[in-house]
Amino acid sequence: MEDRVRRYALEVLRAIREQHPNVRVGTWVDPYTVAFEAGLGYPDGPYYGQAIAYLVQEDAIELVEEPATALGNPIYRIKRRGMEMM
Repeated sequence: MEDRVRRYALEVLRAIREQHPNVRVGTWVDPYTVAFEAGLGYPDGPYYGQAIAYLVQEDAIELVEEPATALGNPIYRIKRRGMEMM
C-alpha cells in the first residue's frame, strides 16, 4: 500500500506543477483542490490524507502556520525537497 500512496503523492506534486507552472520553494498551494481539479479522484478517498502525510514526512511540503485556508482546505508551502520530487 505504501507504494500506492507514494505514487499518488507524486501525482499530486506533478498536478501542482502543471496547475501552477511558476511554483517555487515557498509557494503556498492547496493540494486538495489541485488533486480534485487534476482528476486524481475525490481527495477524501483513502489515499489523499496518507499522500499528504507522506509529503510532509518527506519534507516536500509543510503546513502553513498562519491561519490560511482555501475554500476551507489547509494550505501548504512547497519546500526544496518538493521541487526536487516534482
